[in-house]
Amino acid sequence: MTSSPTSRSPQNLIAARFVGDVREELISAFLEEMAERGLSKSEVARLLDVNRSVVSRILNGTAPLELRTIGQLAWAMGRDPQFKLPKRKKKTRGANHVGRTNAPQAPFGRNFVTVETP
Repeated sequence: MTSSPTSRSPQNLIAARFVGDVREELISAFLEEMAERGLSKSEVARLLDVNRSVVSRILNGTAPLELRTIGQLAWAMGRDPQFKLPKRKKKTRGANHVGRTNAPQAPFGRNFVTVETP
């Protein structure tokens, strides 16, 4: 790859948004556990056998997130990590876009073309 990590390419923007969303979920889960059961960064660090500063750097965004670390943090917080990769939503092309349908084909054949209206 020739683009720099700070490039504003579509793939870098999507990746940065994803990492931010994951970190936001981690912080939200940590705050919930802190409020509900008094979980502290020190307790998470003890459970993971790391220094408290490691947990702080991960939560404040100064340490990189690795999948293993996310799983370990989830475990320490009593959470189950989940990952989904849904298809991107298609952008609409306009009210009179002509497209193919997957509706029942009946007498019109397989490639019956419809006009989508709002």
